[in-house]
Amino acid sequence: MFKISVLIKAQKFFFFCATISFFSFSNAQDPFIIKGTVVDHHWNPVESVLVMLDSTQQFMLTDTSGSFRLTEDSPVSVAPFSSNFNWQKNNSTLSFVTPSSGKLYYTIYNLKGQPILSNSLLLPKQESVQLWLKGLLPGSLPLGVYVVQIKIGKESFSQLISHVNKNQILKPIFTIKESRPLAKTSAVWNTLSISKPGYTPMSFSLEERLKDFGEIVIRMPLPDTQLAATWYMVNVNYGDPQGDAHVITIGEKVVMIDAAYHNEAKTAILPFLRQKGIRFIDEFILSHPHADHYQGVRDMLDDGIRFGNFYMKIPPKDVCDKEIPVGGCNYQDVLNLKQEVENSGATVSDPKTGFRLALPNNSGMEVLLVQEGPSDDMISPAVNDLSIIMKWYVGDNSVLFAGDLGPVLGEHAAKDARMKADILKVPHHGGLGIAPDSFFDRVDPEASLVPAPQWVWCGERAVQARTWSERKKVPAFVNSLHGQVTVKFYGKGYEILTEKESTCP
Repeated sequence: MFKISVLIKAQKFFFFCATISFFSFSNAQDPFIIKGTVVDHHWNPVESVLVMLDSTQQFMLTDTSGSFRLTEDSPVSVAPFSSNFNWQKNNSTLSFVTPSSGKLYYTIYNLKGQPILSNSLLLPKQESVQLWLKGLLPGSLPLGVYVVQIKIGKESFSQLISHVNKNQILKPIFTIKESRPLAKTSAVWNTLSISKPGYTPMSFSLEERLKDFGEIVIRMPLPDTQLAATWYMVNVNYGDPQGDAHVITIGEKVVMIDAAYHNEAKTAILPFLRQKGIRFIDEFILSHPHADHYQGVRDMLDDGIRFGNFYMKIPPKDVCDKEIPVGGCNYQDVLNLKQEVENSGATVSDPKTGFRLALPNNSGMEVLLVQEGPSDDMISPAVNDLSIIMKWYVGDNSVLFAGDLGPVLGEHAAKDARMKADILKVPHHGGLGIAPDSFFDRVDPEASLVPAPQWVWCGERAVQARTWSERKKVPAFVNSLHGQVTVKFYGKGYEILTEKESTCP
């Protein structure tokens, strides 16, 4: 992924770079806490530590560098291998030549040094053997880590073996940067320096925190560089059709806005969601009832993806159906979509102006403007102007999602000071029938994201939006030119990353 820019809000400057990020720090927020039990580690060379998380009974594999080992007074002793044996840690395989007796004895200990079972194997005499040590652990053993002590002839050595299912191994949560062994003590480490992206690196002594593979509790303060949320403008504009699809991951929640056409959902949205491991959308907002924004919902349902809350406006029938057969709104099809979503188990709601959606990390969305009632009562009875105009507050940043806001309602919205935002999702793909310049001036964004195909953004249809961006020196990140656009929001500031760098021909 190419990092196209980093924006520092406090300075109101743009930095275009490939590798350097700038952030400002202030007081810490809630701490990040790791609590678990250290149950395994590897050496020769040092690569990882296995920690069982107390709250989930799952295991976390942490990356390490530096040097540490079991000490002389640790509850389990581990003997080094002689040159006659080749240990392959990745697959727990020991390679060696059996002695003339062909007999192998082994004992399995728990981490307190208590023997659990002893047994022997008869192996081919004086032949090369590959022995899978994990295969020596009975399946009835509780999940955990054990010591297998091997005796072959005059050779004797031990090895820690993890009895853990692969689906219990979690991704690394923190990184051990440095460690030193303690002599004559049961503590495994003396000092630890740990770091996690978005957190302040810290060091501490483990003498009182970790003994005999005991409990480890790590509290890391969250500075203003904590990653609060990530917004993906999925590239559904790689060809001629235009569309919108936005996925936001924030805390444990997934929020999605719009789902493009059928084909683009199948070729772009579904592969993206699979790659991210997303099978449930907590909150889905349909900006307005046009096919290039909602058709893909059906493809998501067909793929087994489910929704928690689904927010959509049912348009007046006369406003919607006047677009038939050339437009993208069909009243009966919209009603059918609502029914299909409800049948899947989702809760469908009708958001009104003032509706607020609380999200993790002190974030939230608010509907600033959406038209209600019969078409005669509307400021602008056009389908694009039925868009839900919504503001997202995240950290000290804000984003305005403007749907396909058109010129009439756009002029009305331009009078509302609440439209001011740091980033604007440009309405109507930047094309014809877009909100007026007065609306863009009111938003006054530092950057804009444009879900538009190249023929729209680089052609006559987008002259207004393109000219405004150039005149105001507001960078526009366009699907067709930059691929998928990713915005990472922190406590202070944000960064925008793109898949590629391109310009209009």
